[in-house]
Parts: sequence; structure tokens; C-alpha cells
Amino acid sequence: MKVVYIISIIVCLATAGIVSAQNYSLSFDGDGDYIEIPDADILSPSNFTLELWVNQPALFPNNIGGGYESTGRNTYIFKANGTNTHTEYNFMENPNAPSSYGAGIYAWVDYGLFESDDEHPEPNVWTHIAVTFDSDLDKMEIFIGGVSIGTIQTEKEVSNTPGNLFIGSYPGDPNYNALTGIIDEVRISDVVRYTSNFTPPSSEFDTDSNTIALYHFNEGSGTSVTDASGNGNHGTIYNATWSTDVPLSGAVPVELTSFTAEMVKNSVKLFWVTASETNNFGFEIEKSFDSEVFSKIGFVEGKGTTTTPQQYIFEDDKIRYGTLYYRLKQIDTDGSFDYSDVILVQISFPENFSLGQNYPNPFNPATEISFQLPQSDKVTLKVYNLLGQEIRTLADGQFTAGIHTVRWDGKDNSGSMVSSGVFIYRIYTDSFSQIKKMLFVK
Repeated sequence: MKVVYIISIIVCLATAGIVSAQNYSLSFDGDGDYIEIPDADILSPSNFTLELWVNQPALFPNNIGGGYESTGRNTYIFKANGTNTHTEYNFMENPNAPSSYGAGIYAWVDYGLFESDDEHPEPNVWTHIAVTFDSDLDKMEIFIGGVSIGTIQTEKEVSNTPGNLFIGSYPGDPNYNALTGIIDEVRISDVVRYTSNFTPPSSEFDTDSNTIALYHFNEGSGTSVTDASGNGNHGTIYNATWSTDVPLSGAVPVELTSFTAEMVKNSVKLFWVTASETNNFGFEIEKSFDSEVFSKIGFVEGKGTTTTPQQYIFEDDKIRYGTLYYRLKQIDTDGSFDYSDVILVQISFPENFSLGQNYPNPFNPATEISFQLPQSDKVTLKVYNLLGQEIRTLADGQFTAGIHTVRWDGKDNSGSMVSSGVFIYRIYTDSFSQIKKMLFVK
């Protein structure tokens, strides 16, 4: 037996996009700050793309000679080191190196060097940097802000030896500066993603089958960074601090275009639509009876990353008289989350007695019959054949005000299946009586 009520008002308050929880980046002060990711041999594919957003000042500490300078030794952004201490790949930013060091970006593959020849990111501006390596073409290429600054042919190959990946500095190496600046959105892929000039992404990097490691840096606290690729390449932060200075603060991981509710038979159904999704783990559905305290009542899995509209449905069959409040808790794959606006559903009691038509009709093997009561009452609901003989008692007792539903399985009071034909069902209370017909078929 189910009881439901009539929804008299449905107010939709949620049409804006769901925006992710606070977006963060990591700040490095040039004094040995770094991230360490263990077992970096899995981050050493023969073809790869290393990319990130970086923001560096014009002046940075010279950890070799002391003080601050605008011309300094190379600064590590990536470094992967094997057990024999050779560099598997090494990506350094050198704003204006002196004498024997050219200015710009350096990229290494097993001591195969590509020097960007005086091209480097503009100081104090967020810049997208990418380095690609194509072992099939023996080619390495560097992109700054989506623009290729050149290629180099190299017969070097990436060695797959055990070692850790370092971002921002390589501890214990006195010959190079630690990074001074801010890093966000680091992605390492086992494919050459860029072969010509491109527009840098305007939102968080996506993860796909070619993503080996992905770091959004949205944790905002603690000393761990999560690999959002799902490959488990998590890292540990040493001294670097969290920052809210980010390049992609306008990114909208999940754009919610509508969130509505309606009464469907014995429940409230919630409907919502997204225009696009980025790293969407899913939605927790929450309900409140006072608009203050919300409780989780279900979960619907998200579509991950997609640019096509997606439709979602959730049914709440545990409802009661009064005002109900619903909201969505959208959760990203990195654990960050945010809430939708709240929709309000007002449920009131019926004003009149009534007996509904059974559904489905005709039916086999079962059907449902609903009736509504404006007040608590004793109800009897029975099924008869066309001769007026009682076949089955479906309800006989006290019922509260509201809409109730009973089910008939096509059997008589003794448990035997009835024959095909037309049957009459009748409801009566102290002040109300009504009769309807239904057809059972085999």
C-alpha cells in the first residue's frame, strides 16, 4: 500500500550553472618547493605531451649566488630521474640565462636538448606551455600560449627506468634554481596532442584514455595532490603553498540548464539537464523539510566529460504532506563539489473523495487502483464479477487523508487466478461510494 499527496505548487529556482568548488593553484617561492610523484617510470612514454599553466615573476631568487635577479640559471618545471641519474625528460623555464645558457624554454629527452632560443612566457601572466615528443618522427616541439616556437630532430628515446617525477624543483641539485611562480593544471599524456598552433583550453584539462597523470590542484589544503586521471599517480607537496590565483577561474565544469520537479503517480520526479560537463563524477540528491537541514536521498552517476546536453531523472517515492525542498550536490572526479539552487515542492491534501480508473486497463497480470480522501476515514474496496459476486477484498480499514494506491494481482480471495472478463470494483466509506469497471485479459 502506498500513500501520496497532491502537488499543488512546483517552483523551479535552479537555472544557473553549477560551478565547481573553489579553484586553487600551487605557489612555489624558489626556495626548494616541489611536488614529488613516486615511481615516475610509468610517466615515461615514448610519445608524450607535457602541459601546464604557469605564472612567473620577472625577478626570482638566485639560489646559487644569492639575492634576486632577472638573469638566472635554469628553473625546473618537470624532471623525471632514473636510478642511474640520467634525465628521462626535463622541462625547464629560463627567463634570461647568462652567457653559455640561452634564454627561454629548455626541454630534454635523455640528454637530447631542445632550446627555445629566447622565447619564454611573459612575466606575471598566466601562460599555457606544452612540450611534445614524437619518437616515431624523432621530433620534439615546444608551444607557448598555443604557438609553436620550433622543433628539433632527435634520435633520443625516453628511458623507462624507475624513478620519481618532480614538479617545481629537483631537491639536492645545486646547479639549478627552484621554480618561483605559480603552477596550475598539469597534464601528462602518452600521445602527441598538438602538431600545429592551437588555442589553449579555456577550462580544466579533460582526462581520457591517453591521459597518464592529471593534476587540477583544487584540493586547497593539505600536502597531497590527487591524480584526476584515475591512474593513481598521486603526489606529495613539499613547502609549496595553495593559491587562489588561477588562470581558469571562469571555468564551469558542469553547466546546469534546468532543474524541475513534477508529481508522477505516487512520487515526486526530479528532472535536470546539463549543457556540458567536465570531470563530472555525479550528483547526490538531497531533500529537506525545513530548507535548512538537507539529507542525501540518492545518487545519479555523471557523464564525466562531455559537450553534449545530458538529461537526468530521479524519483523520490518517500514524500509527505507539506513543503519539500530539493537540491543537487554535483561532485567532480577530484572530490570537489558544489550545490545547485533549491527547488520547492508544495504538497497539499485532496479536497474531495474520488476513485480513480485502474491502470493499466485492460491488464494482465496486475493493475493498480488509486483513491483519494480529503480526511482520515474507514475505507472498503472490493472487486465483484458482473453477477455481483464478491471476488476480492483489496482494502478494509482506516486510511489517512491523501491519495492511496492498491494493487490487484488478478486473484480471488482464495488465491486462484480469475478468468478473463469484465470486473467491477467499488469503494465505500461512511459518506462516499463509487463504482468503476475494469477488464482482465489472458
